[in-house]
Amino acid sequence: MIKGIIFDLDGTLLNTLTDLKNAVNYALRTNKLPEITLKQTRDYVGNGVKKLVSRAIGNEDNKELIDKSLKLFTAYYDLHQNDYTLPYDGIIDTLKCLKEMNLKMAIVSNKYQQGVDNLCRPLFKDYIDVFIGANDNIKLKPAPDMANIALEKLNLKNNECVFIGDSNVDALTGKNANMKVIGVTWGYKDKDVLEKLDLDYIVDRPSQIIDIIKLLLDQTKLV
Repeated sequence: MIKGIIFDLDGTLLNTLTDLKNAVNYALRTNKLPEITLKQTRDYVGNGVKKLVSRAIGNEDNKELIDKSLKLFTAYYDLHQNDYTLPYDGIIDTLKCLKEMNLKMAIVSNKYQQGVDNLCRPLFKDYIDVFIGANDNIKLKPAPDMANIALEKLNLKNNECVFIGDSNVDALTGKNANMKVIGVTWGYKDKDVLEKLDLDYIVDRPSQIIDIIKLLLDQTKLV
């Protein structure tokens, strides 16, 4: 029986692209490097901010430059991560409904933990129970480690939880953690990319998540 949901953050609950782009470009500009576009930002996200920065630099072997740029990115982003970032239309109403259905919820993100906390707690603390971001002691998605920690904190088994995200990284995370996966098309990957990932469900609107959860609950009742 489905008792919980684990959400990805960027591209699933929040549109963070502009603030991410601005933070990356601050680091690039400070280092006198070419800046990136919003589309490039969209293509580079998903594997954590260090990977985002190194992809933007275009040289993943220059560790010193990457580390310097990452510090610049983080310092800027911590101050400006709410300049343009907002929940996608319908997300808050969907979370309210899921909470009323007594579902436990978590966020699992490759964004660093402080960034997750700063963004999520003001917006989602009334609906979501667990916020997990990247730290040095946990393997990033698509490894199942972060999802498994969320399951432990929610006191749920993998067959009691659904993973929801917008990317191939999220699809692999859910599958690696042996959960059903719902892909969302309003995020950072195009629908045709999601359709190639053998997901359990694909949705175009947040309200459709509620429909799928109700369907899964109904199927359980029939067994």
